[in-house]
Amino acid sequence: MVGRSDNDDLDLTPDAVAPSADHADGVVLVAGILGAGPDDSSVRIFLDTAFSTFYDVPKDAVLDRSRVDAAVSPFGVTSTVLHVKQGTQITVQHTSSRTIDHEFLAGDFTAPGSFRALTAFQRPGVATGSERYPTTVTVFDCRTCDAC
Repeated sequence: MVGRSDNDDLDLTPDAVAPSADHADGVVLVAGILGAGPDDSSVRIFLDTAFSTFYDVPKDAVLDRSRVDAAVSPFGVTSTVLHVKQGTQITVQHTSSRTIDHEFLAGDFTAPGSFRALTAFQRPGVATGSERYPTTVTVFDCRTCDAC
């Protein structure tokens, strides 16, 4: 209630995720799913449930850890809030995968000076590797249009 003067019956217990009073000024909270780091001196905290975006946090920069139950976690699974020293340099890392079907260099390569596949210039009965390529011609001072 607004204007209430008797605070004795209010529950003012600090939230579990809040930094302790001795760390309050220099703490950054990082929420995610805690995993093993790439080495013994760090931990990895994943920022999504696809495990594709994460921070590697030095262990000596972690001041405290709070566990978040799956029922209230934004990730839908048991997760963690790390209390990290402010000023600690951590870099967000993102990994992704794609199928080879969508690669840029799929399909036939083209012959020099042409947009036709190399196989279009092979001579019948001649082994691959000894293909003929069309002669590339550069025309100077063309008289077929007004653009030159």
